[in-house]
Amino acid sequence: MPVEKTKMTVNCRLDNQRLIKVYLSETVSPYGSNRLNPVTDALVEMYKNDSMLQFLPFVYTDSGYTFGSYQYPAFSEPGSRYSVKINHPKYGLVTAVDTV
Repeated sequence: MPVEKTKMTVNCRLDNQRLIKVYLSETVSPYGSNRLNPVTDALVEMYKNDSMLQFLPFVYTDSGYTFGSYQYPAFSEPGSRYSVKINHPKYGLVTAVDTV
């Protein structure tokens, strides 16, 4: 079986009825476990219309402390442009942008 290098997956849903949550996890190999491993040690910066809002804290979302997200305590605003800048020692720098 080939040994695959893991990568980081970024998932974020923006709408005006939910708090903003950024989910980071390692990719899953088709040859191994299908268990998602959260990335809990990234530096995640949240921007709105190119102005930095804050660094997002990681919060576990289950009582077993197996998965969580980086959270911003507000809803996104229609017409606004949001972006995240994610820096991680293993996976490097990743950015993502979306407009609500």
